[in-house]
Amino acid sequence: LDRPVPVSALPGFAEGLVSVQDAAAQLAAPLVVGLSPDRQLGPGARVLDACAAPGGKTAHLLELQPGLQLTALDADAQRLTRVQ
Repeated sequence: LDRPVPVSALPGFAEGLVSVQDAAAQLAAPLVVGLSPDRQLGPGARVLDACAAPGGKTAHLLELQPGLQLTALDADAQRLTRVQ
């Protein structure tokens, strides 16, 4: 975005079509799956996301590496329902 706007003003946000992550959170998934072909997780690699709610980083991991065996946990069971 060129300038900050309320999240509710983003097209598709209310419908759950898009999510919002800060810049630091966007770096997590590429660092986990690997930034270069010689350092990527292999097919079927197992990943534990122990602070998964509300699900942005979890979804990003699966977008970058669809074949991951990903387990998503969170201490807050109510927030974890958003990951499903």
